[in-house]
Amino acid sequence: MSDYKTCTKCKQSKPINAFSVHRGAKSAKSGVRSTCKNCDVVANRAYRSANREKVNAAKRAWAEQNKDKIKISNRQYQIENREKLLLYQIDYRSKNSEKISQQKREWRLKNASHKKAMDREWASKNKDKVAAASRRFRINSPEKAKSAQDRYKSKKPEVRKLVTMRRRARVAASSLYLIPLKNVRRMMGRPCAYCGQASEHLDHVIPIAKNGLHGLGNLIQSCAKCNQSKNKLTVGEWKLRKKKRGY
Repeated sequence: MSDYKTCTKCKQSKPINAFSVHRGAKSAKSGVRSTCKNCDVVANRAYRSANREKVNAAKRAWAEQNKDKIKISNRQYQIENREKLLLYQIDYRSKNSEKISQQKREWRLKNASHKKAMDREWASKNKDKVAAASRRFRINSPEKAKSAQDRYKSKKPEVRKLVTMRRRARVAASSLYLIPLKNVRRMMGRPCAYCGQASEHLDHVIPIAKNGLHGLGNLIQSCAKCNQSKNKLTVGEWKLRKKKRGY
């Protein structure tokens, strides 16, 4: 095989590596095409431009017949070029943030029911993440959290009523003791037993939900934040949860 070959189209003598490997008859003496790579590129570009619909139809037909092959090839490319693709995505998002936001808004409006179903499915599979995000929101944005809670109560009065009815039923089912008003005033005049802030609520040390008694021996003054945070937990359980969450 000679080191140089003359292109039949541009008539120039070029190194053998300037020609593509011959993909036709095996009897080709040189083993490469008769036209050089540059001439092949120009010819292919002209053909695609003149036969755009035909070329696109052929591509679609090939892709339809080779879905698995394309999927494997794409996956392999993603694995081998993970960092390159990540940098490209970061750069694209930074340059097209408004465009991406608009596309997301339009998609959510057109697929509202589908989006809600997707959110519910994700939330059911990621309950811990949802709970952690809700806690961060309540801690970082207490006013927004309170406003959101008030909106939910106004939209779902039957839910709030049901919760209240359940609590009253638990209180009624527990052992009831007379609680003199003077004792309530005395306790409310003291600071919160948990954090020292001004008292706003009376808290059941052993929650009613855990068979605690509704009487003076099981009541203690508390601020609203501590009482709502403690909720249905005992003092030990509540402190352990606060320690795990880092606050």
